This record gives sequence, structure tokens and C-alpha cells, in this order.
Amino acid sequence: MTINRSTAPAIQPVKAPEIPKYRTLQLSNGLSICILDCPEYDILKLEVAFHAGRPEEKQKLTALMTPKLMLEGAAGRTGASLAEELDFAGATISSWSWLDATGFVVTGLSKYASNILPIVADILLRPDFPEKELRTLVQNHLQELQVELDKVEVLSYRILTEHLYGSGHPLGYNSTSEDYQALTRASIQAYFEDHLSLEKAFIIVSGNIDASVEHSLEQSFGTVSLPKRKASLHRSAPTPSPFFPKGKKNTLLVEHGSGEQASVKMGCLLFNRSHPDFYEMLIVNTIFGGYFGSRLMMNLREQKGYTYNIYSAIDTYYASGFFYISTEVNREKTTATIRAIRLEMKKIREKPVELEELEMVKNYMAGALLSSLDGPLNKSVSLRTILFEGMGKEGIDRQLSALKTINPERIMELSNLYLRPELFFTVVVRPTSIVT
Repeated sequence: MTINRSTAPAIQPVKAPEIPKYRTLQLSNGLSICILDCPEYDILKLEVAFHAGRPEEKQKLTALMTPKLMLEGAAGRTGASLAEELDFAGATISSWSWLDATGFVVTGLSKYASNILPIVADILLRPDFPEKELRTLVQNHLQELQVELDKVEVLSYRILTEHLYGSGHPLGYNSTSEDYQALTRASIQAYFEDHLSLEKAFIIVSGNIDASVEHSLEQSFGTVSLPKRKASLHRSAPTPSPFFPKGKKNTLLVEHGSGEQASVKMGCLLFNRSHPDFYEMLIVNTIFGGYFGSRLMMNLREQKGYTYNIYSAIDTYYASGFFYISTEVNREKTTATIRAIRLEMKKIREKPVELEELEMVKNYMAGALLSSLDGPLNKSVSLRTILFEGMGKEGIDRQLSALKTINPERIMELSNLYLRPELFFTVVVRPTSIVT
């Protein structure tokens, strides 16, 4: 059979994706583990996620540093020894810290579960929080902070979030060298005991999870006495305290360092995933600046040549979210760039999206959704999102419904609600001098 490569294959309708199906393994101490069975893959992936972050801090930066220090020593072994043991078993462990969530990811082969899981249990249940390693971590972060603060794109993001949330808000404060230096072993251990106790975690294990792996899970995690988990989760969510003038004078210019590129950030407060407009706004964002074929990219990169990269995004947290636009341009093009971005906002508010463009974005987003549910590693991440954010199957259903029903009139309606220039705070950080 000869393939005619001059003709593109026909576009097929995207089938509704299947929600990851899981079962619950109840350990003898009451700990619940979600099992995502993928017997065709001889892998083991363990995800542990906590609803804990900056909103729970009593001391700044403990949410960031606690999971990092947990990897640096446990059950009398050093971090190097733990890493060597995991490496010998063909496994890796890493921690992640969002502003309002914390977690760990372990990957390896399921046939070595009996070697991997006891080490992981020591890290999650019996961390030592070595003082020497804490001071090393602090010193490393101080050096990184010094380097990062010389980057215009980092500085502009820090300024933007501080003005959107308020400098006293958990999601708005910026780390300083004084905050790092004030960290103590006692404050980190207290944060761990209050917020990272395993009974408060969402635990997902995916891969080839047979009886031997379940036995290893029981031996490693089920024999430890744990407090009974609360039936419901309540988190205090401070109200953001934005401080910037509304209207046309909502731009802050900061001159910093030397170079040729300036950073432009424009942002406004939005909402989290539970808001009824969230998934439709994801579509609006994709059209506007959320993928390589977006309007911002086509205009400011392809047509005007102002920038190599420009994008818009929606960052979501447990109780809030914000929409922002980001780019780096020649320092002489900042005013023209802001004007062009605002013009694109005006266009999407006032002129209906062409059906061909909308269909392209719908297919792109449907394909991305399918990819996110393909294979045990991706399914594990999707299941974590579904469980962790408490959306269940409803979240996927809402996303599919939005892709199916949204139309040009609804896009204009949403744009007139959320993409109005007076809602946005603009930060421009440009070099004081040009490098020669």
C-alpha cells in the first residue's frame, strides 16, 4: 500500500478519555493507598501529596525546606547513603514544593519493591533533619537567590505576585536572605510533625502492583502507629490584599542590572479549578496565549518580531488563582509590546473567534487531555490531581463539557469579564544599562 504523503490524514473526532480506575488498599494501621493497576508495565511509582504549604507556615520558608531536608538524612543514615541505597535498587526519589502543596515522587521497578519501600518509609516517617545539612541547604539557596535576583524575569514575577496577593499574604511574600538564615531545625521539625504526618497524605501507587508489592507496602507503612485521619480537610485561606492602582496607571517600571532584554509581566487575580468558569477560561487562555499557535505568539513573535517567546497562563492554588502574561523583549520595545498585548485583549473581547481557530484549539486541548491519561506515569499524575483537588470525575467531565459546548459568543463573554486591562497590574523590569 502506497501512502500519499502530500495529503494530510483526516482529522478524527477525539473520543472521551477514560478516567483512571483505581482501587483502595487499606493497610492494617488504617492508612489508605490508591492503587492504579498497570500490570503490563513492570514499574513502581509512588506519589505522596500533602495539602500543606505556605498557608500552614508559622515561619517563612519551612514549607519549602522541610521536604528537602527530609531527603538529607533518615533513620540514622545520611542523605548520600539513602540515595546510594535507592540507586542500587534502581529507584529515585524527589520532593516537590508548590506554594500551597508538598509532595514526594518515587520511581523504580515493581520487582524491587521490597528493597525500595523500606528506604522510602524511613525518609517519610523517620527523617533526622540533620543540622549540618540544613545549613548547607540554606547556603545553597542563598547563593541561588543571589543569582536569581539578577534575572529580570525572576524579579518581575516576584513583584507581580507580591502586588497581586499582598506582601503579607502566604502566596505573595518573597523569600529573602534573612528568611533563609532564620530557619532552624526545630521549626522545620515542627512543620513536619504538624503537616507532613503520613495519615494526612494522598498516597497513589501505580504500575505492576501484585501481591508481593502490597505485602511490601504493608510491611513498610502499615506497621507504624498513625493518628486517625480527620474526615474532612479545612484550610485557612487568607483573602488576597492586592495593592496597585486600578485604571490606566497600573504599570510599574523597575530598572535593574545590565543587559538588553526587559521582562514584561501582566497579571490579575482569578480563581481556582472549582470555579464554574475555570475550564472555559482555560480555552480562552489557550487561544490568547496558551500554546505555540496562540494569538500572542503569532502577533508579537511571528509578525512583529518583538520576542522569541510570549505566553499566558493560569496558575491555580487551593483557594485562588491568577492569570498572567509573560515575555522578554528588547528594552526599547516594552511600550510597544504592552500596547500590542492590550490590543489582542481588545480583539478577543470584541470580535468573535473564527470557528476554524476555535476548532484547532479544541483539538489541541483534547489531544493534550488524552496524552495526560496515557500510560501509568501520566495516569498517576492525573489521578493525583483528581483526588488531591477533590474534583473527582466531575473535573474531567467539566473539562470535556467545556470543549464540547463553548462557542465564540461565550469566549467574548468570558473575555469581557476577565480580560479587561483595568484588572491587570503590569510590571516592567528593564536593565539600567546595556551590556557592551
